[in-house]
Amino acid sequence: MTLNELLKQFQAEPMSPEKTASLLKIVGERYGFQPAGDMLTILELGGTAAFQAKPPLRFLGLDEIIHAEAYLHVDFAGRGLLPLFDLYENDFICYRIQDRQFCVFNIIDYSQFGQSGSVIDVLKKLGYFV
Repeated sequence: MTLNELLKQFQAEPMSPEKTASLLKIVGERYGFQPAGDMLTILELGGTAAFQAKPPLRFLGLDEIIHAEAYLHVDFAGRGLLPLFDLYENDFICYRIQDRQFCVFNIIDYSQFGQSGSVIDVLKKLGYFV
C-alpha cells in the first residue's frame, strides 16, 4: 500500500488554497523546510483524522505541530524533527528533516528508532497492517 492509498482511507475536508499557503509558510518558518507531496497531504489532514487500528494512531493537529514544544515539552524543531502522528505512550512518528527519513521518537528518553524513507514502512515495523 502506498501512502496516498492509506491517506485516502481518511475522511477529511480539503484545505482551502489560502489555508494551505498559510500552512506552508508557518511550517517553513518554524521547521526550516517546505513540505510537498505526501508530507503536505499528511499535514493538511492534521487533527482531522484518526487511524482506528491496533494500536491506534492519531494525526497531530497543525497547532500541535507548530507549537510542539509547548504541548509536548520537547524542542522538535531544534532536533530537526517534524512530529506528525501520535502513537500514544510518549511515542510519535516524526519526519527527520535533515535526512528525509521517518522515525519513531520517544519524548521521555529522546530515542529514535524504526527509521525509513517511507511512513508506510515505519507503520509496518510497528506492526500496523497497512
